[in-house]
Amino acid sequence: MNTRSHALAALIKRGEHTNIDLRGANLAGTDLQGANFTRMNLQGADFTDAAMPGANFSEADCHKAIFTRAFMPRANLHLTCFMEADLTEAFLRDANADWANFASAKLHATVLHYANIRYAQLHFADCRGASFAEAKMRYSTITKTNFEKADLTGVDLTAAEIREPRLAGATLPADTQIMVVWGGGPNHRQVTISLVREVMRIRAGCIEAPDLESYIQKFEQERSSEGWTRRQAKACIDAVTAAVELMTTEAPTVPPQPTEMDGLADETTGGHG
Repeated sequence: MNTRSHALAALIKRGEHTNIDLRGANLAGTDLQGANFTRMNLQGADFTDAAMPGANFSEADCHKAIFTRAFMPRANLHLTCFMEADLTEAFLRDANADWANFASAKLHATVLHYANIRYAQLHFADCRGASFAEAKMRYSTITKTNFEKADLTGVDLTAAEIREPRLAGATLPADTQIMVVWGGGPNHRQVTISLVREVMRIRAGCIEAPDLESYIQKFEQERSSEGWTRRQAKACIDAVTAAVELMTTEAPTVPPQPTEMDGLADETTGGHG
């Protein structure tokens, strides 16, 4: 931590920062316990390795900010914007992140044990290896979120809208509801992970064709009160199968793109290792 960062952190802890432009500020490694950033513009600020237990980021704009390895237990993240922010390995146990926006954010190996993430948005968020154990995620909106190898043990996902997640290697309750869409328009149904597993057994050949026919009939009967038809039941099974293939397949790794520095290195070394 440099002298300027230390001086800025001291002003923040004294509450004398309300008129300071903190966009892009370097606060890496600072001690900001209990700091108040309510409604502040923190776009692009760097909080790497900062200690911020109990800090208040309520309604703050942290678009593209960096919170790598930040220590933030019990932080108030109510209505905070974390769009495209980097929270890799951040510690957010017991944080209140209701209504927060984590769209396209990086939450690699982030710890969110017991956090309140109700009504939050996690569209396209990268949560690989993150731990959400016992977190409250009721009514959250989760679209194309990557939960590969994430721990979702005991998570409350009641009424959460989950569409096209990636779940390879993830741990989550069997009664988790996944939104499956087919045919476009209003054709969608909530299905549980337990149903997903059952469909996979069918498609894997564990259930013979006659039994599959019986299963579809049973499936239709159980949901007749919800307006399901036999055709919809079959369509749902096909849609679930396609969704499962996506959910249980790890996302492809994008190879690193060559940079100008790589080209310079090749010229310097003659292109040899």
